[in-house]
Formats: sequence, C-alpha cells, structure tokens
Amino acid sequence: MLTALQLRENNLRPYAGPLDWVGTSSLTELNRLLKNRFSNFMAPLNLRVTGCSTGVYTTDRYISVTDDYYHAIQLMILKQIKIHSNILPHTMK
Repeated sequence: MLTALQLRENNLRPYAGPLDWVGTSSLTELNRLLKNRFSNFMAPLNLRVTGCSTGVYTTDRYISVTDDYYHAIQLMILKQIKIHSNILPHTMK
C-alpha cells in the first residue's frame, strides 16, 4: 500500500491495479487469491470493517476492511465510496 501511495503522491502512477491498496502478511493467501482469479474477492459477506480515517493524520477519507475469505488480506477503500459517519461507529466496537 505504501508503494501505491508514494507513486500517487508523486504523480508517477499511469494507472491503478486491483492490488494497489491491498496489504497482507500471508503470501500463501495472496497466491490463493491469484490462483482463484479473484473469485469471492471483496464479496460483501466476506468483508469486515477494521478501521477508518479520523481526520487526525490525513484528510483522505477511507475505510479499512478485511476480506475474511482470504484471511489476512486488508484493503483500503479510498474516496470511491461515500463514508457516512453514522455507519461506522457501531462497526468499530
């Protein structure tokens, strides 16, 4: 994720890829994702909200979700969705 962020900040990204904002500590799960050709990736039933921007460290609006189907894969969803403040508080408990 850090690489994609730095490339974006320095206007060096000609395009975005499906894994630009994905982080994982499990190469096994990443390989399984690729082998499955992204089957079930980001399926709504597999997603769990694990964080969100607070505005303290960045003005970028994002939520962080984990795809439980692929276990250790975390995603940052930036600006593509509108984040409503009344949605997230109950998911962060």
